[in-house]
Amino acid sequence: MNELLKNQRNIFVAILSGIFLLVIIWYFVFHQSLAAAYSDLKQSQKSLTSKRTKYRRMESEIINIQDEWYNLNEEFEIVIDRIPDKSSFDNVSNALYNMIKNNGLSVISYSPSNIAIDKKTIILPDSEDEIIIEKIPIDIEINGNFINFGKLLENMTDSQYRLTASNIDIAQKGNSSKLIIKFISYAYFQTAVKKGYIADSVKPKS
Repeated sequence: MNELLKNQRNIFVAILSGIFLLVIIWYFVFHQSLAAAYSDLKQSQKSLTSKRTKYRRMESEIINIQDEWYNLNEEFEIVIDRIPDKSSFDNVSNALYNMIKNNGLSVISYSPSNIAIDKKTIILPDSEDEIIIEKIPIDIEINGNFINFGKLLENMTDSQYRLTASNIDIAQKGNSSKLIIKFISYAYFQTAVKKGYIADSVKPKS
């Protein structure tokens, strides 16, 4: 009887030891690796959440940038539409001359230049066509009062053409109420550039 109880106790101890050993093996082999994998997954989840938030913020910023780009593109097209072709130089010059006369100013001298003082090549965003914008000065000396000259500047700003004024010099002659006004008006013109012509004319150096 004692031997039976002793055997049962040994079996119980062996089973208990085996279970304890299995628990230790599970803890060190599986539990720690699972805990490390879980920690990595949590870290990856945080990183993905942060990236998702960042990308959503960037998406909203891109939408705002696109809207701003469209608005700027529309304004740019409006400015380009106001710039006539260079073949219309005489029409622009005559329009400016008549504008001066219609504002009650008398022309002392009116000297359009035949040479552009500035040239820029612009690529249109939508069509990718190239145009050359030229800035041509017109030296003007007029006689009149300041109010009429101010109206002239307003008419130049509201004109269908792109006209600006600079180097304004105003002088009063004697006791006369009229002023002698000298200034330079800049008229802008565009010329379309053929891409095929550029490709043929510009050859790479050997």
